[in-house]
Amino acid sequence: MLLKDIIQKVADTLKDSAELKYVDQANVFIGGRAGDTSYPAIYIEPLKEEENDETYPRQLIHADILIMMILRCQDKDLQIIGNDTVRGVVDALNDMKKALSADRTLCGYAKRTWVVESEFGVLDEYPTRSITVTFRVEYEQNYLTRA
Repeated sequence: MLLKDIIQKVADTLKDSAELKYVDQANVFIGGRAGDTSYPAIYIEPLKEEENDETYPRQLIHADILIMMILRCQDKDLQIIGNDTVRGVVDALNDMKKALSADRTLCGYAKRTWVVESEFGVLDEYPTRSITVTFRVEYEQNYLTRA
């Protein structure tokens, strides 16, 4: 398995999730974008990859992937904790975690996955708020062919 396959599968998982139906699939991006004005939007970036536990020719790899969601909430009272129609950042974080936890193997691409940590953009400019998740993926790769 390759990191590019894992990242694409994470993007597909978020795009296809019923939990995130309020995020337009066209607003799920691999990599940053300048000047985007459609919200909510999700950005996916690779953070690091660690090579672990080599059992020739298989190698265990841990990759950390940053997933950032940017929301725009005009109602000041709902920006943190929303309701049934407006998603606050706490609601959106829970929705992302449910989407990412629906299949811990990313359809067989990974051995297992988990959320390492989550952060909220505390000083974001109202009405824009952000959530950042570090998502760890454990997968195997052939040490010789890197596939």
